[in-house]
Amino acid sequence: MYSIELRHQAKSQKAEIVAWYEDINPRYAREFVDELEQTIEKYLTKTPYQWRKTAGNKRRILLKKYPYKVIYTINETQKQVQILAIWHHKRKEWQKAKH
Repeated sequence: MYSIELRHQAKSQKAEIVAWYEDINPRYAREFVDELEQTIEKYLTKTPYQWRKTAGNKRRILLKKYPYKVIYTINETQKQVQILAIWHHKRKEWQKAKH
């Protein structure tokens, strides 16, 4: 199994997304967090190489219910998935994660 590191940018984006959904409906915020955490636990800790490779060594996985993708890299030496960003689907692939 791989450990997970949520990088600073991804933490900030997660907080912004949760706050946005909180304003609409607190239930949506909880469901977003649940889906994000379940996706990370079910897929990224176990099979991170399964998901689409994008620019360089970055990969992405899409959330099912919410229009977001998780951008990450894999540090095989440390057996760690580093989550770089959480982007809305409409964000272009060329807009790379800053880390």
